[in-house]
Amino acid sequence: MKEVLTQFQIEGMTCTACSNRIEKNLNKIPGIKAEVNFASEKATIHFLDGKKDIALIEKSVEKTGYKAREIVSNSRSEISKKRELLFKKELRFFIFSAILTIPLMIPMFTMFLGIHFSIPALIQLVLATPVQFIAGFRFYKGAFYSLRSKSANMDVLVSLGTTMAYLLSLYYTFIGDINSHLYFEASATVITLVRLGKLLEERAKGKTSSALEELIRLQPKKASVIRNSEIFEISTDEIQVKDIFLVKSGESIPVDGIILEGSSSLDESMLTGESIPRPKTINDKVFSGTLNLNGLLKVQATEVGEKTYLSKIVLLVTEAMESKAPIQKFVDKISEIFVPTVVSIAVVTFLGWYFFSGDLNSSIINAVSVLVIACPCALGLATPTAIMVGSGKGSELGILIKDATSLEKIGSVQTIVFDKTGTITEGNFTVSKMENYSNRTETQILEILSTLEQGSTHPLALSILNYAKEKSIQPLEVSEFHNYHGKGTSGIINGKKYFLGSKLFITENTKQFSNPKEEFSGTRAYLSDENSLLSVVYLKDEIKKDALSSIQIIQSMGITPIILSGDNKESVEKTAAELGISKYLYQVLPEEKANKIKELKENNFLVAMVGDGVNDSIALAEADIGFTLGSGSGVAIETADVTLIKNTLISIPVAIQLSKSVIRKIKENLFFAFFYNIVGIPLAALGMLNPMIAGAAMAMSSVSVITNSLLFKRWKPKLKGVNS
Repeated sequence: MKEVLTQFQIEGMTCTACSNRIEKNLNKIPGIKAEVNFASEKATIHFLDGKKDIALIEKSVEKTGYKAREIVSNSRSEISKKRELLFKKELRFFIFSAILTIPLMIPMFTMFLGIHFSIPALIQLVLATPVQFIAGFRFYKGAFYSLRSKSANMDVLVSLGTTMAYLLSLYYTFIGDINSHLYFEASATVITLVRLGKLLEERAKGKTSSALEELIRLQPKKASVIRNSEIFEISTDEIQVKDIFLVKSGESIPVDGIILEGSSSLDESMLTGESIPRPKTINDKVFSGTLNLNGLLKVQATEVGEKTYLSKIVLLVTEAMESKAPIQKFVDKISEIFVPTVVSIAVVTFLGWYFFSGDLNSSIINAVSVLVIACPCALGLATPTAIMVGSGKGSELGILIKDATSLEKIGSVQTIVFDKTGTITEGNFTVSKMENYSNRTETQILEILSTLEQGSTHPLALSILNYAKEKSIQPLEVSEFHNYHGKGTSGIINGKKYFLGSKLFITENTKQFSNPKEEFSGTRAYLSDENSLLSVVYLKDEIKKDALSSIQIIQSMGITPIILSGDNKESVEKTAAELGISKYLYQVLPEEKANKIKELKENNFLVAMVGDGVNDSIALAEADIGFTLGSGSGVAIETADVTLIKNTLISIPVAIQLSKSVIRKIKENLFFAFFYNIVGIPLAALGMLNPMIAGAAMAMSSVSVITNSLLFKRWKPKLKGVNS
């Protein structure tokens, strides 16, 4: 049974310890595979048995202390609105907290001006208490659920640290030495600054998925549908297959379809990245989200809902954004032990200071500084925010990457294997000439050829069928028709058996085969009966314009290109020579392609395969990374790790550079997160940071990591010949 994938919006997470805990609990459920992304606040659930149980997931997440809500196509706008409302709520809490905290901080600021005074203890208590228990309630709540689940998160650190400072001040106010320094301002300031950090973090996290939001917004909400000769404006979600709708100039196409009437130019840049408008006329396909620039179009819907091309792109980008890169697993392991380690360091700090100084006051405050400066959030955000922005940037460039693992591996590719026909070449064959070695007329030969090729979608077959059609040749009746995958076809026509295919296929099925001596480096198709060769069709296929520059850039990256083709030796040799490729294999059957990929992998090479057809799907699956062109078959696109929507080979080196840049950005983020904690915690333990400075640093650390990821939105490929 095919597995079912569903996404949920998760509410209430404060750091990666939360997402790890939810993920761990969900994966305990039989038949469930879950990934929870803290940065996007989403859970991706795979129901392995194909049975979707929404209530089970919601109950499990709620039991952990959070809320889950299934994301469906029409709920994305609601989620955006809810996030905006949540941001406003957080803003109100911050303003409330700041209004009460600022008066507590005034003596500290006036001290720098030489003015020394203190606020009465009871007034400090009145100001600090609402901040501690109203603005700080979310930290106590998060800490409770975290500890109940036998784990610890950022809420534990904040609530423990601020409570220690608050209780110490409370003790001195009513029991201890009234002249002792109070730390109400420290506890209140830490809570206010952490809430500010979370506020900024929430806003920044929303921007990391802006590329996805832009894709979703491409589809218009309304469409003009013709029913019973009348035009009705209905919701796009209500359009059904075979419905006929109108698209005026300046409007976007609501769903995929075929033009019935009219002609226009469509801007498909939002899907393909190609800025030049494409002319469209009757029987041409149009895609959801593309813009009609001029003219009125009458279109019949062919794909609706989640089956449209735009929806598939949105799904691919979403899955890539939500998936975890292998490097994230290392970070998750650190996050699991981070909070307990910090608490242990705080305990040691307290004991050490009290043992050597005997000062309870400074011992507690230094321990509080250790607790509030430590930030597991920065570690947790380092990888997913970079993956989200990188995947979005890829979609903008017409590069759809299936998941974070693929995004990480692309940059390490050492060998790229190319299919020839339709990948390196245009795949638009034209019949150059025909040689007749029988006593039949050209018309009779063409009748047999078109009969054996009818129904095939292979570029070679289509070119022969078009050639026959131009000469007004109609196919004949055929019986016992057989298609030999990657070899050729056979069938009985007018009581005689014929074979059409490669030279090897013909020699295997013909009693007498005389190899024609012809200097032709293109592709050939051979026709024979059971006794002898009847005809040879010579076909030409042009190399893609960007193939040479793309191969040269790939080679300059230290990557070895290899051609793997089922075509004849002369054709493959000529193509390889024109592109400067020294390694190539010819007359390779589809099932043999996967074995060749496997052999390369056994030599410890990280191998990528580039193909576009059904016959490439096995090899694409076998390769470490599979690239397919957007014009390729549905099977190839589903099998591949990367889909190149622009159908250009230059997108391959762009994808490689994108991968390397994203990994570099992740390493930068991890450096900032680790460096901050490695430097900050010891300084706090040594008494060199007071809790307010520690709290401010902690609040800004995660914001700085997200901001660094957001800078990647400005990234452009730096490759010769690439228009970014």
